[in-house]
Amino acid sequence: MLIPKQNPKYRYPHLVKYEGKAKGEFGLQAQQGSYISNKQIEASHKVIRKFLKKFKAGQVKTNIFPHLAKTKKPLEVLAVAKQLTVIFEVKGLPKDVAYQALTAASYKLPVQCKVKEQIFCIDYQKNTKKGDEIVFDKILNRDNEFGQPYLTNVRLIGEVLKHGLNKKIVVMKYKPKKRYKKKMGHRQQYTEDMTFLFKLFGGIKTLSYVFDFLEKVDYLPVHQVKNLKNKVYQKNKQIEGLIYKTGRGGGRQDQVRAQGHQKIRKKITLLIQQEGGISEKVLFLAREHGFPKEKVNQI
Repeated sequence: MLIPKQNPKYRYPHLVKYEGKAKGEFGLQAQQGSYISNKQIEASHKVIRKFLKKFKAGQVKTNIFPHLAKTKKPLEVLAVAKQLTVIFEVKGLPKDVAYQALTAASYKLPVQCKVKEQIFCIDYQKNTKKGDEIVFDKILNRDNEFGQPYLTNVRLIGEVLKHGLNKKIVVMKYKPKKRYKKKMGHRQQYTEDMTFLFKLFGGIKTLSYVFDFLEKVDYLPVHQVKNLKNKVYQKNKQIEGLIYKTGRGGGRQDQVRAQGHQKIRKKITLLIQQEGGISEKVLFLAREHGFPKEKVNQI
């Protein structure tokens, strides 16, 4: 039986989803929309692979796929790169090497591109429900010229929007009996899609001119911090490049710094009123909780 002739003019192309979570630390973002051929994608991908091979580290991910036929017969295909689409993502490389690799790859593409550093916050929780509040113990401050690696007077609060289970992991269990095997499986819990808020305690000395404005607001959404257009924000634009990662646990001093000194200050003030002044018991309590001696004298 003969197959009816198909008209390639109205061939339905393969559709690709461009939305999703970031898989890399650095990305090459298109600043204008255009069509990119399969040869151009392969040429730019080859340039990035040279850097990965040279340093023997890192991974690259291509986010666009050539799914449109350029001619009547699909000998050459095209990919649609809309504006602000992240074409390539790289992780596992130093910052300067990643910038070099993505900049060299942009020369092979027909669109203007910009290397962008991803801002992300990842956390895996168990036994959480929708609407629960999660407080992170540490906030890591990277690629910033100020102070210590951890932000001491800032607390990050997250609200769970979705909690579910991953795909079932099947493990085959064998015994030394003939033809005996048993499937064992479990599903790992994960927390997805959280809204994050800054909560500020006191002021950071090195970043005081930035956080003076933020201290007036008790809770401030992250997207408002990114899009601040006032004079205070323009003085320090590096706050836009902060990467926040979460850490569970840590020492007692790290937890106190992350959660703020308000609770400890109340305990110390009550003890000073009971003792009638700053005694050895007050200094011992402040030393145990990591509260500075200078602030005790100010109370």
